[in-house]
Amino acid sequence: MVTLQLRQLSVPPGHRVMLHDISWREFEAILEELGDRRATRLAYSRGTLEMRIP
Repeated sequence: MVTLQLRQLSVPPGHRVMLHDISWREFEAILEELGDRRATRLAYSRGTLEMRIP
């Protein structure tokens, strides 16, 4: 298994990243790491996290 940190990801504006098999606890940790002033939009459903960059 490979572990990446969010700061290692680079997503161009207008694109999205889909992450699968994400637990609710992992989702909450991602929200905390991104903070309140994030530009990234997140959607979580049944273990799938979609991250969109406007």
